[in-house]
Amino acid sequence: MTLRLPWHRTLVRLGRRRSQLLVTVFSVVASLGLTAVSFVVFEGAAEDLFAYFVPALVIPALVAPLASGWVIDVALALDEAHRRAAEQADQLAAVLGTATVGIAQVDASGSLQIGNVPARALLRVTADGRVDWNQLFAHATERNTLLAALNDGATLRDVRWTWLDDRGACRVIRGHVAPLGPGGVASRGSVIVFEDITELTAIEERVAQSRYFDLASQIAGGMAHDFNNLLTIIRVSVAALEGEAATPRQELGVIDEAVEQGSRLTRRLLSICRRDVHAAVVQPVVPLLHDVLALARTTARPNVHVACEASPASATAAIDHDAVQLVLANLVANALDAVSETGHIRLSAREQRDDDGRRWIILGVHDDGRGMSADVLARATDPFFTTKTAPLGAGLGLSVAREIMQRHEGRLQIESRLGHGTDVSLWFPIASVSETAHHVAAARPDNDGTRAAFDLLLVEDDDALRRATERLLRAQGHQVVSVHSVGAAREHLASAATAPQLIVSDVMMPDETGLDLVRDLRSRGCDIPVLLISGYPAEQIEDELAAGRGVAFLAKPWTTTDLEASMRHLVRAAST
Repeated sequence: MTLRLPWHRTLVRLGRRRSQLLVTVFSVVASLGLTAVSFVVFEGAAEDLFAYFVPALVIPALVAPLASGWVIDVALALDEAHRRAAEQADQLAAVLGTATVGIAQVDASGSLQIGNVPARALLRVTADGRVDWNQLFAHATERNTLLAALNDGATLRDVRWTWLDDRGACRVIRGHVAPLGPGGVASRGSVIVFEDITELTAIEERVAQSRYFDLASQIAGGMAHDFNNLLTIIRVSVAALEGEAATPRQELGVIDEAVEQGSRLTRRLLSICRRDVHAAVVQPVVPLLHDVLALARTTARPNVHVACEASPASATAAIDHDAVQLVLANLVANALDAVSETGHIRLSAREQRDDDGRRWIILGVHDDGRGMSADVLARATDPFFTTKTAPLGAGLGLSVAREIMQRHEGRLQIESRLGHGTDVSLWFPIASVSETAHHVAAARPDNDGTRAAFDLLLVEDDDALRRATERLLRAQGHQVVSVHSVGAAREHLASAATAPQLIVSDVMMPDETGLDLVRDLRSRGCDIPVLLISGYPAEQIEDELAAGRGVAFLAKPWTTTDLEASMRHLVRAAST
């Protein structure tokens, strides 16, 4: 857009000398014309001709060049100013037209004055040039903060807003706000520069999650697998030595307890990297609260009161003890961070039926701390979202809690208001009487107190673990053939005179896995039951377990009772 005034532009085109000549001639002619008119009107005499016309000729001839020179200087200055203004306007239009970010000028009330195409598209400007900020922002607090900054002439740097597009979907917008003119003069309006970074944010989050979980999975997964093998060797050796009089049973109990603690450690490592074992067992849930209560009281500040209200104490649910304990511990840690120096934290357990009549046991962690705003609450379970400064928070606690509750087919509910504390509820489906009876029966020995002996094939690539397991199984009366690989297992099955009643196989082995063995057997119509054992999570064989193809899973490190119960259950199921 350019602005040109004809009069000064004409003078510039004529040049200084011609312009002065034209102005002088015009002035002299006009002066003589006016003088002639005056001479006629006032009936001047012949002797007055000199007095009339000489000044009318001389004065314009002298003054006009001087005056026209000044006028020409002004015209040149005006023309140069307008030329520069036109160039800047063209450059600004080019910049606004090619910019991929939105650039807009708004007044103190938020009305749009100027905006490029991306700005108008993101702001959803109406035909009459209005911007409906109420419909644009997903969160009222963000909208009010922006409008207050526009009204006050304040500056906002690198802020993030959640906007709604024309379909109601949330978009992440990064923006900068600066007042026009020095000193934050609100009356002049403000400039907003903003861009849609929804896709960029999603990519950044995926990359961060991928890097974090890949690293955590590699470290924790591999470490847990090797550690579980060592723990299983210790446990098997302890079980084999229990019958020897020379070994004090008290010391064996201490060793076995150490193994159990190590097993809990590995399951927590796998839970952190989202590969939790999820060994759900029907058990009372209230003891979990007492364990976490004891932990909270040892870490709470002196004036923070921690209490527990649990009713009824007999409620049971199918839960992974260590995973749920990890969730509760994280919730209590969040509550301790949120309460003041004299705050209160309450753990609770209660039963409730939902609208469908299903019974739930609800574990709760309640605090009277600072609470969360609606915006923070909406993103509380997002991975890597945290209101804590580094390195106090990684933004993974509630995200992991949500994942663990989903694995338990439960619910995670969070209620919070700024300044009124936070209530977090964990909903677990209450185990039915039949489910409880099944878990109890699975751990019992045979009704006559005797152990059933099986002819079985053991497949394990770890030599020490294979030898220890074989000794234990033989000591319990089982007929055992042990091999070190899936290939060796195939060779034995092909050459054996009679098929074994049961195959006990590790899952992860160097060449082929226990799953490969199961699939090969089933493809050939062989229905020998297979007990798969691994230090990795059961989620890796969920498809095989769901298919109900005579396959069961036992997590390392297992106990003798668990191994016996699993083998007996598989053999009996295959014979029915």
